[in-house]
Amino acid sequence: MPKLLVRRTSKGDMIGKIIEVKAYCGSDDPTSYAYKGKTISKYLMN
Repeated sequence: MPKLLVRRTSKGDMIGKIIEVKAYCGSDDPTSYAYKGKTISKYLMN
């Protein structure tokens, strides 16, 4: 079930929905996005 992240500020509320979570065993895990080092597509995710 999706979860909501809520941040309340003086300018109003910001709400984001978490729809997917991934977990890896570190940068030496072949399924990790960090496994092959820095790439342009990974840079865009940050």
